[in-house]
Amino acid sequence: MSGSASYFINPRFFEKHASLTEANVLEYFKDHTDYDPRCLNSQLGESSKNIQTVVLAKKLEGFFYEVKRVGGENFTITKFHSTGSKTMPVEIFYVVENMVFRSTNFKTFVKDKVSNVAAIIGKLVSEEQELPKDA
Repeated sequence: MSGSASYFINPRFFEKHASLTEANVLEYFKDHTDYDPRCLNSQLGESSKNIQTVVLAKKLEGFFYEVKRVGGENFTITKFHSTGSKTMPVEIFYVVENMVFRSTNFKTFVKDKVSNVAAIIGKLVSEEQELPKDA
C-alpha cells in the first residue's frame, strides 16, 4: 500500500485483478484507512454494487458504501449513514486512475457552496445598486 495524505494506491490488488470494476472497487478500497470494516456492506457480506445490499442497508442503522461508475475505470464511493428511516451522505471518495482521493467533508462542501452562492448574490446586488437609475 502506498500513498500520501492526499491519495491512496493499493498495488497488491492488481496482483489478483486485471482492472477495477464496479463489482471489485469496494474490495480495492478496503485497505484504505477510512474504510470502516464494521460497515453494513461487510455485515451483509456483499458488495455495494448489489442493489439489494444498498436497499437493505438503507433500512438498517449504520454506515454503508455505495459505488458508482463515473466513466471508464473511474468511480465514486459514497459513505452513507442510515438511521433506518433517513439516509445521509457522510463522505465521498473518488477513484481516478487507480488512486483514491477523499473529498472534502460533506458539511464543508455544502457550506462552501452556500458561501459561494451568497458571494455571487452579494456581488449582483452591489452591481445593481451601482447602476444608474432611470429618471
